[in-house]
Amino acid sequence: IVESRRDGEAVRQQVIATLVNSGKAEEAVPIIDSLVKANPGDPQYMRTRWLVLRAAKRYKDAVAAGQAYAAADPTVTDSSYYLRMIADYGSDSAYAKASEMAAMATQKYPKSATLWALKAQNERKAGQIPAAVQSLHQALANDPKAPGLQMLLAQLYVDQNQPDSAVAAVK
Repeated sequence: IVESRRDGEAVRQQVIATLVNSGKAEEAVPIIDSLVKANPGDPQYMRTRWLVLRAAKRYKDAVAAGQAYAAADPTVTDSSYYLRMIADYGSDSAYAKASEMAAMATQKYPKSATLWALKAQNERKAGQIPAAVQSLHQALANDPKAPGLQMLLAQLYVDQNQPDSAVAAVK
């Protein structure tokens, strides 16, 4: 019985992969949901559910699934986890939450110009312009030649009606 259950789960995982790879992630959601329900707390199934929900563009659900996955296995919170979670929040127009997630990421990875830049972008979208300027300065301190950061800084200065500073930022 145990062996046949594992075989059934393996077949379901293959079906999930096939559906997601063929652009039908939404059809895979009930299948992964049943696997998670049958295997509560299993980080691998939780990870698969999170990724399937992301592929299905169900970002609110994906955020919750990503949080549950990290709660089940805190070791998964690497930089790619944060990048995906920030993207999920942003895709759901939850820019303040995305900037909070980016803040957590920059605490763990303080030398990542990419994470600081994402924090700045989401702070800007959330209307937190002064915070975005500070985050962007940190990104530039970490990597002064990172592409696009000077232009984003100029845009932030334009947002604050500081055209002279905007011009200086792009020079």
